[in-house]
Parts: sequence; structure tokens; C-alpha cells
Amino acid sequence: IYTWLWTHIPFGSVAWRVELGNVFAGAIAAGLLALVVSRSSSMIIESIDAFKNINRRWENLICLVSGFVAGGLGDFNSYMWSQAVIVDKHTLSIASLLGVMVFLLRWVYAPHQHRYLYASFFMYGICFNNHQSLLPIIMGMQVLMWMAEPKLGREFFFGNAMIFLACEFLVKPGVLINNPTVLVVYNVIG
Repeated sequence: IYTWLWTHIPFGSVAWRVELGNVFAGAIAAGLLALVVSRSSSMIIESIDAFKNINRRWENLICLVSGFVAGGLGDFNSYMWSQAVIVDKHTLSIASLLGVMVFLLRWVYAPHQHRYLYASFFMYGICFNNHQSLLPIIMGMQVLMWMAEPKLGREFFFGNAMIFLACEFLVKPGVLINNPTVLVVYNVIG
């Protein structure tokens, strides 16, 4: 859908328009990485006692520079650059993963505002739908949920345990999963 939207720009060839969408996703990924690092830096500075008395201007400058450097390094490293200049799914995958992180970071600031958690789940759906190797990120999301709001985290762990047990006894994953290593990982995570 994302690529299809870019093909409807009224100028340039279709290949150029699709690549423009890919480059745009890479730029969005760099901006989101800068935002996550900048806001996380602020949280780290606020949590360290030695930095509690730091001038607010210096704190803002440190956060701005750290976000700028992280975004620049993220987008101009050889892997991200090589993926941004070809038509591929990786830049959109990274941008959607960073979208998950932005919404989760915002939710951690105020765990009672569940709309940010719901938005992170929506972005996670886009994320792993785009690239299935990002599926295990849900485990980290659950641990973060448990740390930010223990009751909600326990409910999710319980729900996942019930789903795992239902699959284990009703579907028999050993029949569906032919690779013994994958089956061991599945059972350990379950």
C-alpha cells in the first residue's frame, strides 16, 4: 500500500517514484531515531542524581546533539544507505520499527494513556507484516509493558501462556515445525 501510494505521484517514472518513497522512508527512520535518542537522553539525564542540577539549556543541547548524531549515523551508515538507494522493504521496516519505539517511549512517560500503547501495537502490525524477522520484538514490548505497568504486563503474559498451551495441546507444533532448532526456540519462548 505504501509503495502503491507513491506510484500515484503525477511526475517521473514509476521506478523513480517508488524509489522516492523508499528514500522518504529512510529519512523518516533517521528522524524517528533522532527523536528516540533525544528523548531517551533526556530521561537518562533526569534519572541520574549527578545531573539533576545541570542547566536546562545544557541538557537540551546534549539531547539535541545526541539525537542529531544518532539520526545521522543511522541514516548514513553503509547498510542503511545501501538499502535506501534501491527499491527494497528494509527502509520501511526500519521506519515502522522506530515508530513502535516512539509510541512505546511516549507510553512509558504516561502509562495510563493507553492510546500510545495501542498505536505501538498498530505500528508493530505494520512492522512485522513488512518483514517477518521483526516478529520477536513483541517479547521486548511485553517486558517493557510489564516494567511500566506490571498488572497489564502480567495479563499479557498470562494471555500468551494460554495461547501457547492451546497451540501446544490442540495444534501440535511439532507436526507443523519440521526444524528441531526452531521447535526448541518455540518451546523455550513459550
